[in-house]
Amino acid sequence: MSFDVYYGKLGTSQEMKTETGNKPAEISVYRDRCLWAFAGVVILLLLGYVEPADAADVGVEEVEMAFAQTNGRDFDIYYTRFTGSRWSEKVQLSHDDQDDMLPAISVGGNGVRWVVWGRGNVVDAKLFYAIGENGLWSAPQEIQSDFSFNHAPSIMVDSQNIPWVVWHADAGAGTDIFFTRWNGSGWEAPGRVNRQDGTPDILPLIGMDDDGKPWVCWRGYDGKTYRVYSSKWTDGRWGEETLSEKENLYEVLLEMGKKGELPQIPDFLDNPHQATMFIGRNRKLQSLPMRYVGFPAFSERTTATEGAVKGETADASGDLLIKAFGDSITQGYPYITDHGDGRRIGGYEPKLETLLNSALRPSQVFNWGWAGEGTVPSSGSPLGGVNRIDSVLETGSSKYILILEGTNDPCWMVPVSDTIFNLDRMIDKSRTHNVEPILATLTPDTTSPPTCGTKPIDSEYNPAIKNLASQRVVILADQYAAVIGNWASLTGDGLHPNDQGYQVMAQKWFAVIPPPPVVTTSDATSISYKTATLNGTVNPKGLATSYHFEYGQTTVYGNYTPTTSAVSVSYSVTNLSPETLYHYRIVATSYGESVYGNDKTFTTLIPPPPVVTTSNATSISYNTATLNGTVNPNGYAASYHFEYGKTTAYGNYTLTTSAGSGNSAVPVSYSITNLRPITLYHYRIVATGYAESVYGSDKTFTTTCSGDAVVLENVVFLSGATRNCTGTQSITVGPDAGMQEGSVVNLTAPQITTDGAVNIESGARVTFTAPQVMIRSGFNAKSGSVVDITH
Repeated sequence: MSFDVYYGKLGTSQEMKTETGNKPAEISVYRDRCLWAFAGVVILLLLGYVEPADAADVGVEEVEMAFAQTNGRDFDIYYTRFTGSRWSEKVQLSHDDQDDMLPAISVGGNGVRWVVWGRGNVVDAKLFYAIGENGLWSAPQEIQSDFSFNHAPSIMVDSQNIPWVVWHADAGAGTDIFFTRWNGSGWEAPGRVNRQDGTPDILPLIGMDDDGKPWVCWRGYDGKTYRVYSSKWTDGRWGEETLSEKENLYEVLLEMGKKGELPQIPDFLDNPHQATMFIGRNRKLQSLPMRYVGFPAFSERTTATEGAVKGETADASGDLLIKAFGDSITQGYPYITDHGDGRRIGGYEPKLETLLNSALRPSQVFNWGWAGEGTVPSSGSPLGGVNRIDSVLETGSSKYILILEGTNDPCWMVPVSDTIFNLDRMIDKSRTHNVEPILATLTPDTTSPPTCGTKPIDSEYNPAIKNLASQRVVILADQYAAVIGNWASLTGDGLHPNDQGYQVMAQKWFAVIPPPPVVTTSDATSISYKTATLNGTVNPKGLATSYHFEYGQTTVYGNYTPTTSAVSVSYSVTNLSPETLYHYRIVATSYGESVYGNDKTFTTLIPPPPVVTTSNATSISYNTATLNGTVNPNGYAASYHFEYGKTTAYGNYTLTTSAGSGNSAVPVSYSITNLRPITLYHYRIVATGYAESVYGSDKTFTTTCSGDAVVLENVVFLSGATRNCTGTQSITVGPDAGMQEGSVVNLTAPQITTDGAVNIESGARVTFTAPQVMIRSGFNAKSGSVVDITH
């Protein structure tokens, strides 16, 4: 929204002169409720969109003003009052050699005037105040605090004639909102208004609600953008901070514009955003900073220029796309007087594009500069850089974003720490959108007289920006160093580069924009059945470069090696499939840009078979045994099992089990059951690798005749052998057991039972030693055999 601003009484309005001619200054109005109310107050008053009022309602004698003005070296604080037909002569309230800026003024019902302001710069600033009574002003006195930075105060005098002051200060954990009030002889110790959360809270305003209770609103960072927060004074303390759009108390401010009128601003006021008016008739918002009406930031003066160069609509077809983001220096003032809006215009942008196209690759550079912008919302930039960058990043797709912003922050007394905080957020937001930020140091400001006080660009801002770039590993374009040696010939107004200056800036940007690395994929080496070494070459072109390989069984690849610094350009890959064709290529990345090498192929080998050894069986009983062996998988996944049986035909198999994929012999074993007593068994180990099975040597073992409950089923005791069988619990002989001629069998157990057909041949001898022996039917001892039963 914009307005042509006029001033004066109804029917006698005059056009307000600007610094660059007689054209109306443009007003940009905040869209949030809190600051919209402030803007609405003055817009209604200044534009004269009010009904005529009688003398009792006008009360123009209650309009008073405090403002900061330069003496050519620094800023001092002045006071003036409208006396009915004209402004009084300005009274100088401060006379020191520091910058006194951003004053606030209020008048109590007792006629006592209070003016408070900040003294110092964005690194070290204190609060001062002066009291006016009966036409006399006190000498400036400091409002004591323990904070290193105190600025941007706002003041209100309540119904008890007690002044309240709020301001933003750096208490060591980010900028926060603090307040104090007069106790009759001095100021109370500062107290906090907002919730401490480690993020900036800045630019507060204080007023009263309909019940006369103080309220404060300010700008606070919510993790993504700066928004308007507020808090009410309730029960002797500040209440919970809330978003201002949830409150209605600010709407009463609009009523202030429906009565009365303001006189024309004084001729000696040359810097409206350094002025504050006291409007006493309503007293809801007593101290109205004129900067919130939307006057252009005077450090970024712009006017409509006939014949301004218009750029083309952003075309995203170029190979390299770059966004240029910042204030009027990025916009290209004085040559470009409209916001960049993503067009291919600007001061340095077209020059940079020409350099890139001729020396590097086809490129397009888009201008997203916004004259008057700081990193935070202010009257010169309703969004502020940290808010506006979101929509810029979401518009189109670019490789890099060039960020040069912060030179306007001193105009609003934004501490250096907050500027760096905001630039850091811009870095995060850029990378979240896969756009690589390139940060710039601030260019000089040698305007005389100074427009925003002393800016410690070289002593404070730029060292902090360089440190931020180092910590966040961001490319830095030292634009200050590029122009400072010849700045007088590179600027027209001390703040903005001229055409030659923009050319120097373009060359500095060009020097730091990374060229793409050059890569070549080389032949693979050390190829085995599951591993290979991928090779290539990388020329980083003098910039930090990393590389990785892509590989897979098609040119879709699908697998990636870890990203590695481009020193030794090779990488050994593992877990490949044997006897398989693989494609691969090298990929090098420098500052977010990837370059791909040519496609190459290799075929993995057939893996070697595993190596196996059959070992001796252990834990042999009458019906169980543990089969043992070793397996060396030879580096490829192998499995194993045992074969066993009464002959070398085996016929029985254990379960198949993994042997791993190592390169050394691994002991393996398997316990088998349901064997027959006193029986010879053959066994061997079998291992299977990639596609081949290998067999261990044949081994044998004979089951015993001992156990707990021994069952001699289908067992024949051979001739000429003596067998001793022991059961700790019992022995069952049969069914289908026999003893050949000449065999000797001694059975010992607590209980011995025959079961089914048991044949004792002639000449065989069997001894049953047990407390209890049960001979059942089917037991056949032939003539000539001997059966002894011993208890």
